[in-house]
Amino acid sequence: MAAASRESQGLQIAVIIFAVLTIILAVTTYIFYAQSETARKDMESAQAATAAKEKERATLHYQNQALKFVIGYGGVDRPSVMAAKPAGADDPIVTEVLRKFDTDMAMYAQQVGEQGASNYVVLPTFLLGIITNKQFLSVDASEETKRVQSKSAQDLTAEQGRTKVAEDAQAKAHTDLTAQIDTYNKDRDAAVKEKERVAAQLVAKDAVLKKEREDSQKSIATLSGQLNQLQQLAETMKKKVIDFNNATVNRFEAPDGRVTLVNQAQRLVWINLGQKDGLQRQATFSVFDHDENGVAQAEPKARLEVVRIVGDHLAECRILEDKAADPILQNDVIFTPAWSPGLKVHFALVGFMDIDRDSVSDREMIRNVIQMSGGVIDAELQDDGTRTGNLTVNTRYLVLGEKPNERSGTRMLQEYNFMLGEVNKFGTETINVQKLMAMMGYKPEERKVELGTNAAKNEFKKRTPAAAAPAPVGGAPAGVPGFGPPMPMPMPAAPADDPFK
Repeated sequence: MAAASRESQGLQIAVIIFAVLTIILAVTTYIFYAQSETARKDMESAQAATAAKEKERATLHYQNQALKFVIGYGGVDRPSVMAAKPAGADDPIVTEVLRKFDTDMAMYAQQVGEQGASNYVVLPTFLLGIITNKQFLSVDASEETKRVQSKSAQDLTAEQGRTKVAEDAQAKAHTDLTAQIDTYNKDRDAAVKEKERVAAQLVAKDAVLKKEREDSQKSIATLSGQLNQLQQLAETMKKKVIDFNNATVNRFEAPDGRVTLVNQAQRLVWINLGQKDGLQRQATFSVFDHDENGVAQAEPKARLEVVRIVGDHLAECRILEDKAADPILQNDVIFTPAWSPGLKVHFALVGFMDIDRDSVSDREMIRNVIQMSGGVIDAELQDDGTRTGNLTVNTRYLVLGEKPNERSGTRMLQEYNFMLGEVNKFGTETINVQKLMAMMGYKPEERKVELGTNAAKNEFKKRTPAAAAPAPVGGAPAGVPGFGPPMPMPMPAAPADDPFK
């Protein structure tokens, strides 16, 4: 009995323990179930809050992309903005911003230029301040977005605090955007007023310019008439110059004077030109046969230089060069292109002048020869390209040297061509420097003719009978060195038609 009683008690204790354990298990299970339901509900709440915050973040990202697009930051375009738009939702702030942006772009597109307006950065200068503020706002919004994204990644378990921060940031961004829009509207109104003021000024300026243009057209018409008159006058004067040159060409082709006496022993010659003819010492002449016509084209036989003015129509010359085979004779004619009785001939010099072919400029010598012969130099193109003086209607000869080449420089070539172009304008005759010096009697080299048994007959020109030489003023030049007693040659009076008396 006792054993059965103990077994019964043990069974009872076991049942009680089992019941207690069952109750404990049930209570524990219920507690765990309740906690699980609570955790599930908390998780669902957290997921809902997270979804709401993701939606809010997407909205903020959409707003941020829209702001970047309108201020031209980060290369964001309109398709990128549309791609950032949350599905099934639209943001009134972004809509309003894009609407105002489109309105502004349509309003100011003409002022931006041919490229068109793509954002506020390319608006006119007076909107740069607004664009700068928009850029700053975009930078602030971008930094705020980064901060919100970082906070969302780090504090997923602290949704309430993160939500508050995001709401505060959104409120601040909305406030800033509203203030910025108000500022922009005020600035835009001021810009419109400024545009209207500038437009009014342009209308007034157009009226002034129109009147000035009309006055200018009247002045142009008047000046055109005067220019036509001057051109007609220039053509008339040019024709007169050409006619005058044609009328005087024979005078320059004709000899300037004649040889009256010759003293080969002392190498002296007397000519029938003197003080009243305007002759100067050191003037040089070419000597031609007495029957030569057109001396400007003929070959000279000798060269003389005036050493002393004896009388009104008498001068003593020294023989600079002559030919033994064709000596200077009484009544031979003399000629120089740089001088005519009572007339000064005007010249112009252009080009590199080297008459003795030694590659050294002889310009100074040529200038001195012309001036000593009574000529006047009106204009000259120096060897360094510098031009002095100008051609006029009185300039008879343009003396040509060697034409400049590319190595001479662009300036030298331009001035050379310009002076050649003035020849037709003033009717100036061009002459080669070698020809000029030959006509004035210059001979760099002279071939010698041998006399005696080695002489060739064809070296001596046959002379035609010369006319009687005109007597010098006052008779023979008595007392001239080298003459002594009167020479036994007839001194008849000069013919009445002698032009050199």
